[in-house]
Amino acid sequence: MPPTLAPFRGLRYNPQKIDDLSQVVAPPYDVIDEKLRNQLYERNPYNVIRLILTKEEDGSGQGLTKYEAAKKYLEDWKKKEVLIREASPRIYLYHQTYRLEDGRELTRKGFIALRRIESFEEGRIRPHEYTFAGPKADRLNLIKTTETNLSPIFGVFSDSARLAEKLFQPASKQKPLLDIVTDDGNRHQLWGLDDAKVFAELDQLIAKRVVFIADGHHRYETALNYRNLKRAEEKGSEEAPYNYVMMYLCPMEDEGLVILPTHRVVTVPPSSAWPEIKGRLQKFFDVTEFPHSEEKKALAQLQDGFKKGIAFLISMKDSLAVIFTDPQRVEKIPELAKLPKPVRELDVVILHQYLLPQVFQMDVAEDHDSVKVQYFKDTQEALQAPATGKAHLSFILNPTKIGQVEAVSEIGERMPHKSTFFYPKLLSGLVFNPLS
Repeated sequence: MPPTLAPFRGLRYNPQKIDDLSQVVAPPYDVIDEKLRNQLYERNPYNVIRLILTKEEDGSGQGLTKYEAAKKYLEDWKKKEVLIREASPRIYLYHQTYRLEDGRELTRKGFIALRRIESFEEGRIRPHEYTFAGPKADRLNLIKTTETNLSPIFGVFSDSARLAEKLFQPASKQKPLLDIVTDDGNRHQLWGLDDAKVFAELDQLIAKRVVFIADGHHRYETALNYRNLKRAEEKGSEEAPYNYVMMYLCPMEDEGLVILPTHRVVTVPPSSAWPEIKGRLQKFFDVTEFPHSEEKKALAQLQDGFKKGIAFLISMKDSLAVIFTDPQRVEKIPELAKLPKPVRELDVVILHQYLLPQVFQMDVAEDHDSVKVQYFKDTQEALQAPATGKAHLSFILNPTKIGQVEAVSEIGERMPHKSTFFYPKLLSGLVFNPLS
């Protein structure tokens, strides 16, 4: 029977050709805007941006699509030995050390391997967010043309006994293959492990675990679609390379596994004045008001609410308000009562299905390209948006808990768009997985 988890002969940047490996890596394609894309293009002619987010003009001058241009870059870099293939299959230990807004320094520890592709119906790989057709079509064209996994999917699994960490402990004491600091100050370290005994133990571990997709839903569904296409075309074996996808796996119990909130900034005005809105809020929420000068006090109350129930900090032009409720009161909200318990207790669901449409009476139906609701990672930037005239209201959220991700996935439901922000993002360009 084919293994659930497998090592692979990774394709990596050659340190003999690239002096500074920090110059050729990039964030995932879906968080790169046009400004950063241009910066990465200019940074180094071998930056991975040319593979994961190729410009149309790279191919048009040669009569190629942008996907064919990406393949040409990939093949040229291999011929020049800018990219070299491992001599033997490996699993890669990947550590990311980073600092949070509150000053804490953490290290997230996981590993990159091949996970056998399964449909969501089989139940051992589960999504937690919805996907969109456009990005999946784009990524399918890329994988069909390059025949390579260019970036890892991010998966989490339960490992309360810390078995994976124990297996990787000897390797983490060796000199890493890569040790770089990126523009955001985060440190990334990569080790290669070539040990058949460890491979077998990890395979047994993952075969018994459900993997929840933390990030990379579009790419996972694309890998599944690609596998199905290849199976139909070739009637290939169960062990063909396209039956697997490159995945970064991190235990849920890892101290460095952090989910950050994505705050909502509303650019259209509410239909009512604050006193009227406050009256509607008080039906199911406690409301505490603060002047902007007491911002720290308001943020502290927001965090305190996170420990006890469900809380939001609302930033307005002239004041702040922290609103708090608990699961018992949420259950009585008519618009939420019929939803499954794990779903109705999500901050983003309460915000988008009740607070915005019913309390604030705002027509800001959440869709992928909405300009009425903007998404901010930076708390201060979101807080200050109404005071500076860039928005009418900001909703500062607490982070989704990993247990909520698991609970929603367990019942076959999915979270709304931008419910989770697993930080930091995985780098693209650490290692590639050829499928041909």
